Amino acid sequence: MTGSKMAKVLRLAQKAQTPVSMKILLDSGTGRLLGRKASGKLKSVNSTAADRELKKLARLQIASFLKREMPIRFAHRVRDLDSLPYGLNTMASIRGIQNDYVRSAEEILNITNDFQEDDTDFKMVLTNIFTRHGDTLIEVARGLQEFEKS
Repeated sequence: MTGSKMAKVLRLAQKAQTPVSMKILLDSGTGRLLGRKASGKLKSVNSTAADRELKKLARLQIASFLKREMPIRFAHRVRDLDSLPYGLNTMASIRGIQNDYVRSAEEILNITNDFQEDDTDFKMVLTNIFTRHGDTLIEVARGLQEFEKS
C-alpha cells in the first residue's frame, strides 16, 4: 500500500463512526425516516405505486448513508489491523486484509453517483466488496498461523 493511500485512510479513520441502533435500521428500511418531503410527494399516488416509490426512496437514503459511512468504517479496520501487537500486523495475510479494506474504501469513494434516482452502480460495488471480504475470517486465521510459525 502506498504512503498516500495509507495517509488518506488514516485521515478517514480519524472520523467517528456513526452509531446505528436496531431501531434506526428498521425505521430506515421501512422508509419511516424519509421525512415530510417524501410523504408529501406520495400523497397523490395510488397505494401500490406509493409503496414502490417509498421503498425506492428508502433504498436511496440507505445507499447515501452507506456511501458516507463505509469508507470510515473500513479505515477504522485498517487502523485496527495496523496496531495489532507483537508484529502480527506485519504478517502477509493481515497486510492482504488491510489492502482489501483500503481497496473497498477507495471503490466507494470513487462512486460519483449521488443516489438521487438510481443505486445500481452502488449495488455492483457492494456485491464486489462482499465477495472480496468473504474470506476475511480465514485470512485472519492464516495470519495467526503465520505469526505462530515465525
